[in-house]
Amino acid sequence: MNFTTPYNTADYFFTKEEDEIVFNTPLENTYFEMEVTITSYEFYTQIPRTKTLFYKIPLFQKKATFDLAEIIDRAMPRIKTIEMKRLLQYRATEVNIVVFEKDIETETEISVNEIGPVKFISGFKPEFIENNCAFLDVYQLNRSTHANSFVFFNALLTQDTHTFKVYKNGDEVDSLTLQVISDNICSRSILLSDYETQQGDVIEIKLQGKSTLVKRFIVLPTATPFSNYIAFEDEYNLKTIVEFTGEYYFPVEFTTKFNQIQQGIRKWNTKISSTKELSFIINTGFLIQDEEFLIESLLNSLKAWLIIGEKEAIELATNPKKFKKQDPTTELYYYEVEFFVNPTKIKPLRLQLDKELEDIKFIVNPILDIINLTSSGTTASSTRLTWEIHSEETEEIVFFEIYQDGNYIGSTSNLYYDVTGLDLDTTYSFTVKARSNVGAISNSSTAITVTTFTAFDTTPPTLPLYLSAPNITFTTIQLEWNASVDDNGVAKYNVYKDGVKIAETTATTYTVTGLTQDTSYDFYVTATDTSGNTSAPSTTINRSTQQSDLTPFYMTYWGVYTGGVNCDAIKNTLRYHDGAGTYPVVGDTIFQDPDTVFTYTSSELLKFGLPDNKTISIYGVNGLVTAVGTCTTGGKTPIS
Repeated sequence: MNFTTPYNTADYFFTKEEDEIVFNTPLENTYFEMEVTITSYEFYTQIPRTKTLFYKIPLFQKKATFDLAEIIDRAMPRIKTIEMKRLLQYRATEVNIVVFEKDIETETEISVNEIGPVKFISGFKPEFIENNCAFLDVYQLNRSTHANSFVFFNALLTQDTHTFKVYKNGDEVDSLTLQVISDNICSRSILLSDYETQQGDVIEIKLQGKSTLVKRFIVLPTATPFSNYIAFEDEYNLKTIVEFTGEYYFPVEFTTKFNQIQQGIRKWNTKISSTKELSFIINTGFLIQDEEFLIESLLNSLKAWLIIGEKEAIELATNPKKFKKQDPTTELYYYEVEFFVNPTKIKPLRLQLDKELEDIKFIVNPILDIINLTSSGTTASSTRLTWEIHSEETEEIVFFEIYQDGNYIGSTSNLYYDVTGLDLDTTYSFTVKARSNVGAISNSSTAITVTTFTAFDTTPPTLPLYLSAPNITFTTIQLEWNASVDDNGVAKYNVYKDGVKIAETTATTYTVTGLTQDTSYDFYVTATDTSGNTSAPSTTINRSTQQSDLTPFYMTYWGVYTGGVNCDAIKNTLRYHDGAGTYPVVGDTIFQDPDTVFTYTSSELLKFGLPDNKTISIYGVNGLVTAVGTCTTGGKTPIS
């Protein structure tokens, strides 16, 4: 392999570290090509985004270097909206690298080498990292806090169950468990009021089993009644939160442009325009000296937010200057930080600024329960699981974890999950858990067992019989049919209009809407079973929508039909003729008597636009009706 790389597939790598791929070959007249496939994951949703990039690397004196990390950093996900209560942020970006060495003249490949997937995290490598777990801070420094505040941390965690121990002045006061089902960057907050902290207390958060991973907070006095939070995007593209306990205000600066006019010896100014800039200036309150680095990180950030509620924030842009003062008696510092306000709409923003700023209230342990877990549509290799949820905080559920025979197999944000790749004639046990975006996970649902079929189903259902249209209006036609039969169950019916599929339904009736009045349509229906086999189509029927704003007529008529014919079949074959065209008869009831005479009564509005007292002929088709009758339009006129 004529190149060296700092990367491997076991560890995490950080995009702001100065790691380079070095190309070095003993061969003459060659160059390198590199194919880089980057799969990154969106914040919160973990939706994957994949892109493939190609690079040609020319050599100078048979050597070259390439900074891949900078390219990956630009492809990393960024925070779009601030989500204060989200636990899971995003997954590590996965990179697959293929390196080709080629002959310059012939373009033939001399060697091919593949590396990956390599996992990348945005930012600098933390000062302490153990077994691919770390608090995501450049330096492990002490942080300040206050007795009634919350403390906040970002952590890189591997796929495992992790326990964080909380200590107050060296004594364990709490234990937090986070189950990570894939490599994740997580954010977590802890309410200090739960531990009755007071000035001078030291709060430590330690990741169990990782001796160097400690997050330490020192409780400082609060000299003012203010407690506001600024969130910003830090070096890891993650939100970091700083509590400001000093005073704040929103100064407005106006910039005015003038045009100077001179006429003779007289001069005067004409105002052209005025623009205003809305600023936000806030004092941090006392901080410890270690946090100077944190303030510098805030001022260097590209995005910041003033938090005004659990789900509300005002977007800010930092103004890169600070004012630092020191209290010589306490060795504490405070800073006055200025921001520009970036409103999208001035009027709503001004209303927000008039609101009282709020403390963040985190729900740490919402109650989550999975109920009514069932399966459906089971085949020889798959089944669909569905369930319901019972939760005090349903809007905070992020996704559901699916377990097969006790092993995790996937997750979804839907209330269903399709399990595939199962074996023939095998019994499986399934359970589901719910996870909230603050880290709480529900108990497992009650387990259900599912047995797959003994063989793959290739037999389609029977076709739907006796398709009819019992109700027709100006713009709708209701269709009905008899149920199909299938040995493994019918999953759905497919409705077609003029040869085009328009709907799927599990019922044996469907109302077609959005039709045009006085227009003819063809309809047929097919059935699909749980294995995806589809039946032959039903008989195609042609039906027309009604006309409007014209005179209706009603009819009652009789006829003689041949024995042994289904009455519904006769009804579907009746036609009437008004001298201008032939139309289907739509009606309610066929009555039959032993003398093979039927009477058909229609209370529907059948045909419009005919003058009164016009004779209508009624007859059958397909040889089913052997006699005809007549009626006249206008009112309920019996046949002659």
